[in-house]
Amino acid sequence: ARVDSADVEAAHFEDARRRMEAAGVEVEWVEADAADMPFDDGSFDRVLSTFGHAFAPDQEGAARELVRVCRPGGMIVCAMWTPEGVNGQMFKATGGHMPPPPPGFVPPTAWGTEERWQELVGAQGVELEFQRHTCPFRGESVEGFMTEFEQNFGPMVTARAVLGDAYAALRADVIALDEANNLATDGSLHLEAEYLVAIGRRPA
Repeated sequence: ARVDSADVEAAHFEDARRRMEAAGVEVEWVEADAADMPFDDGSFDRVLSTFGHAFAPDQEGAARELVRVCRPGGMIVCAMWTPEGVNGQMFKATGGHMPPPPPGFVPPTAWGTEERWQELVGAQGVELEFQRHTCPFRGESVEGFMTEFEQNFGPMVTARAVLGDAYAALRADVIALDEANNLATDGSLHLEAEYLVAIGRRPA
């Protein structure tokens, strides 16, 4: 079976190809915009996105594409951090330090709500159901986790580049957020980040 992947960040593909080879599977990688995918209508039985589509600036366009490329009778399954979860709180904290967004901006974590899914995808006739889960994040310490996090997590990498010296204030806020949500009591870090899974069925 063919598996296609659309992504607006080209740097992800090198790692993905290595993982594909290690797993012994064949994947056709296509660099594309989530709001303008180069696939025919109804191309896929399953349309999946894990913390990906939500970062497209054009949320309405991304929603149209999720539905358009799914065949009638097919399924759309996507995951995104909830606004109230620890990662949602982190995105909000980061946004508070960054330059003002353009008019009409809707944060990616809006996709972590049932209401936004109904507005964007349910309104297109897709039958939706939802589940909430958590993803564990662990580190030897809050500081150690933050050091790795700010070097590898896209929004933090971007914030460091944009903010310069002002990044220190954001870093302190994120560390405080991690400490407030830390479930560990032995000096290590254990976060449980909530995410929403939306399961959509396109009527046949």
